[in-house]
Amino acid sequence: MPTLSESRALRLVTFAALYFAQGLPWGFVSVGYVVLLADLGYDNTAIGAAVGLSYLPWSFKVAWGPLLDAVPPLRIGRRRPFIVGAQLALGGTLLALMFIDPRASLPTVTLVLFLNNTFASLQDVAVDALAVDTLTDDERGRANSLMWAGKSLGVVAGGGGGTLFAKHLGYPALFVTMACVVWAIMLLPLLIRERPPHPDDRPVDPRLVRLLWFLLPVAAVGGIMYGLSEVQDHYAKEPWIVAIPIVQPFAAVLVAIAAWPLVDRAGFAALRKSFSFATPWWGVVVGVLTPCGYALIPTVMTRLIRVDLGLSEEKIATLSGVVDPASGVVGALIGGVLADKVGKRSAMALAMVGIAVCLFTWAVTRQLWADWWFLIGYSIAFNLCIYAYNASSLGLYMSLSNPQISATHFAIFMATTNLTYAWATPLAGVIADRWGAIPLFVTAGILQLATIVTLLGVDPRRAAEVYGR
Repeated sequence: MPTLSESRALRLVTFAALYFAQGLPWGFVSVGYVVLLADLGYDNTAIGAAVGLSYLPWSFKVAWGPLLDAVPPLRIGRRRPFIVGAQLALGGTLLALMFIDPRASLPTVTLVLFLNNTFASLQDVAVDALAVDTLTDDERGRANSLMWAGKSLGVVAGGGGGTLFAKHLGYPALFVTMACVVWAIMLLPLLIRERPPHPDDRPVDPRLVRLLWFLLPVAAVGGIMYGLSEVQDHYAKEPWIVAIPIVQPFAAVLVAIAAWPLVDRAGFAALRKSFSFATPWWGVVVGVLTPCGYALIPTVMTRLIRVDLGLSEEKIATLSGVVDPASGVVGALIGGVLADKVGKRSAMALAMVGIAVCLFTWAVTRQLWADWWFLIGYSIAFNLCIYAYNASSLGLYMSLSNPQISATHFAIFMATTNLTYAWATPLAGVIADRWGAIPLFVTAGILQLATIVTLLGVDPRRAAEVYGR
C-alpha cells in the first residue's frame, strides 16, 4: 500500500475522514448537548458556561504542538501514534457519557466533555501537523476545503443527526454509535504509513520518556477547570460567578504554556525565534480577534430556536443535518478556491463582510425569525460565509508557520481561534440573558467588521522569506 507522502488521493481522503471524526462529537456538544440542556430548563448563562468549557481544550493546541514536534523519528511515524491514541480515547469518553445524568451532576458531564474535546484537540493538532508535513503548496487550498467539508459533515452528523437519532433511539445508543464511527475511521491512520521507511527510524527512542512530564500540566489544567466548574455550580446565584467561565480559558492556556520547557527546551527556543518578527504576532492577533463576532452566536442561537421559537427535533435536525452541512461544504469549497485565486487574506476579508451582513440582518428581522423558510435562507448564507472564512484561514496559518516546528507553530494559530470561542460562548450567554438576543447580534456584527483591519498586518511573503533564510 502506498504511504501518505506518496499518494495525493490517499492524503485528501484520509485528512477529510479524520476531520469528520473530530467534527462528529463536537456536533453533539454544540447542538445535541445544547438542546438537551435547554430541554432540562438551563438558561443561556448556564449553557454558555458548560459549552464554553468544552471549547477550552481546543486552546491546548499551544501545548500539543511542542509535544508533537519533540517526538523523534520512529518506525511507526511521528504523528500516527497520537492520532490513533486520541481516537481511542475519544470513543472511550463518548461511551462514558452513557453512565452520567446531566440533571444530577452537570459539572461531571461537562468534565467528560472537556476530556472528550481534549483528545479531539490532540487529534486535530496531530492531523494538522501531518498535513503540514505531507501536503504540497499547490494542493493546500483543495485539501483545506476537503478537511473543513469533512468536519462540517461530522458536526452535522453528530449535531442535528445526533439529536434526531437520540429522540428515537435514546442518547446511550447515540454515544455507542458515535464511538464506533470514530474507531472505524481510526483504521485509516492505523493501517496507512506516513512515509516510506527511513534508515534513521527507530522502533523506540529513550527520548520519549521525557514526554511523560507533559502529563503534569495537563492534569493540573483538568483539576483546575473541574474545581472552577464546581464553584460555579455551587455559587450559581452570585453576580460575580459569571466571570469564572470567561477567565477559565486564559488560566488554562497559561498553565498549558508551562508544559513547553518540560517537553522540549530546544523546541521552545525555536518557537521564540519564530516569533522574532512582526508577521507571526499579527497572525496571533488575527486568530484571537477575527472569529470573535460569530463565535458569540452558535450556542445562544441553538437555544433560541429550541426554546423561544419552539423548533422540533426534526426541524433542528433539518437545519443542522441538511442545511448547515450542505451550505458548510459549499462554503468551505468556495473559501479554498477564493484563497487560491485572490489570496488568503482577501478571501478571509470577503467572508467576514458576509458574516457581518448576516448578523445585522438577523438583528433587524425579529418579525421573520419564526418563518421557517427565512430561517433556512439565513442558515445557508451564514454557514456559507463562516466556512469560507474557516477554509481560507487554514491556508493563511499554514503559510505563516515555520516548517522547522510546523506542529507547534500552526497549533498556536489554531489555538488562538479556539480560545476566542472559549471566552465568547459564556460571555454571549450572559449578554443574551441580561440584554436579549438582538443586542448580542448587533454587537457580534460590529466586532466582525471591526476586526477585518487586523488582516493588514499579516504578510505571508515576509514569513516565507524569514523561514527560508
